Amino acid sequence: MIFKLFGITLPAFEIAGGLILLLIGLDMLQARRSGTQEAHGDAEEAAVKEDAGIVPLGVPMLAGAGAISTVMVLVGQVPTFWCWEMGAILGSITFTSLVSFLVLASADRVRQIMGETGIRILVRIMGLLLVALAMQLFINGMTDLGILPRH
Repeated sequence: MIFKLFGITLPAFEIAGGLILLLIGLDMLQARRSGTQEAHGDAEEAAVKEDAGIVPLGVPMLAGAGAISTVMVLVGQVPTFWCWEMGAILGSITFTSLVSFLVLASADRVRQIMGETGIRILVRIMGLLLVALAMQLFINGMTDLGILPRH
């Protein structure tokens, strides 16, 4: 309904979401924090607070622009709400939330096991996968608009 209100088509949103994910993925490949992952002043605020923890820095990455646009594109492609595709999307969100909780709850142990080098390698691998997903969303949007041929 929001798309219809603003006249936004699903292919346009796929392209926009792909570009956002591409920017985040490229930043992950370069092992630096993206401007799309945190608001202005979050890092400074976290440095001042004693109990900042993961909240100001982690929440935008877990439920930020990239995650929201990915879910919206996937849900926009589902024919009806009550179908197996929607179940797969909701199951994936639930699984991702559970895994994120477990990893964040045991972050100290994960850091000890993987070490700084292992974490950097994993971030770059995840960045590469995110760039591939971003390009696929972009290609899907271009194909749906008729700019690229279907194969």
